[in-house]
Amino acid sequence: MPNLLMPGNQSRVDEITFLNGAFHTVLAVGLSVLVFRLVLPFRARDERLRFGMHIRGELRRLCLVPLPPSPQWWIGTSVDRIGRMVRHAAQEGDRTATAGIRLMLMFSSVGLNILLLRQIKRQRRDTVSDVITELLRVLVRYRPVSPRGVAMVRATRRRLAHMGKADPGNARLLEVLACLDGISRTATACIAAMTAGVE
Repeated sequence: MPNLLMPGNQSRVDEITFLNGAFHTVLAVGLSVLVFRLVLPFRARDERLRFGMHIRGELRRLCLVPLPPSPQWWIGTSVDRIGRMVRHAAQEGDRTATAGIRLMLMFSSVGLNILLLRQIKRQRRDTVSDVITELLRVLVRYRPVSPRGVAMVRATRRRLAHMGKADPGNARLLEVLACLDGISRTATACIAAMTAGVE
């Protein structure tokens, strides 16, 4: 854009050349604004939907991948996503944006509990880790945030609670039960929010 910024430039030959160059620059800027406004508009709702679909797919992959990411990575990624949603919240009403951010926080909590379950499973090989492995395989099929996924988590929790009655002081089993409680309660809240229309 130097031909617009330097009208007193002595290197230009004549006024017609200057005005022709300036017209093309102004036209290019105007056309690019139109393209981004009409062809590629930004909609915060579409962005929220895309984030929601992406994180639900990631929750499923967290149950499947052979080497899961660390909980610190998951928290950092989740905070980054939520930060982007907060920046885009200016385009929407407070209730819609707040509900979307709350839903993303709940998804992040489910993912963190899945990662904690996988860490507990890797600590020691026993019947508890076998039960966790079965649950993770089922969650890959049914998705963690779905009515069937919640039902499977609750069934696994009942099974492990029954095992806990035989060994009431098992701290590892209590950690697993806490993670399962977190997954089932948070996933149930996610399902209720999505049913109510939160995206």
